[in-house]
Amino acid sequence: MLFYIKKSMRTIKNLFIIATALLTSQSIQAQSSAMKDPVSFKLKNGLTVIVAENQSASKVFSSFNSEAQPSVSKTGAQEVLTAILNTTAGQLAQQVSFSEKGGNINAVSSDFDMALQALSTSVQQPTMDQEVFDTCKAELIKSIEARDRYYAPELTVAAVEALTLNDIRSLHHDLMVPSSIYLTIAGNISLTDAKLLAKKSFGNWKGTDAIEISK
Repeated sequence: MLFYIKKSMRTIKNLFIIATALLTSQSIQAQSSAMKDPVSFKLKNGLTVIVAENQSASKVFSSFNSEAQPSVSKTGAQEVLTAILNTTAGQLAQQVSFSEKGGNINAVSSDFDMALQALSTSVQQPTMDQEVFDTCKAELIKSIEARDRYYAPELTVAAVEALTLNDIRSLHHDLMVPSSIYLTIAGNISLTDAKLLAKKSFGNWKGTDAIEISK
């Protein structure tokens, strides 16, 4: 499910495995001894940041995940929300993408600041209007009909057609709680820079209460 972190993954040790996987999955050739022990800290709003510094890496990778549990999540809502987040991110930075596993950044060090700000904007202020919703919903229906990827049996055209924009807003509202967010930063970046950029991008985030949800 989109963004969810299982309780067994809440330790720094397991989050460090995520950071390491981000590096190895991109075939980065670097000595394991170059990666420093992961460091975890929290921003004032409760968001947890885990930094795994490796100056031998060629890039910086980041993952964004939430352990918040939505009050209600209708079938297909997560897929549409992912598409909306990707639409927003695509307008800001090519280095940012979203999947069922959460948000991701793959950037050279000089672009990481811009990419992290783009990720922050995407999750805090996604383009959550009727036009974008209708487009993302239609594309999901088209994909289900074409069977061009695996979908759970319950994810049907009828289920997606029944979704409303308010369903997506409600899911986004429930997931985007700073105190439930884990931001992992790994690769060619210093701990000092990672702290500064994390605070710059997410330090003032109050959550999603400002987003209007129709009753």
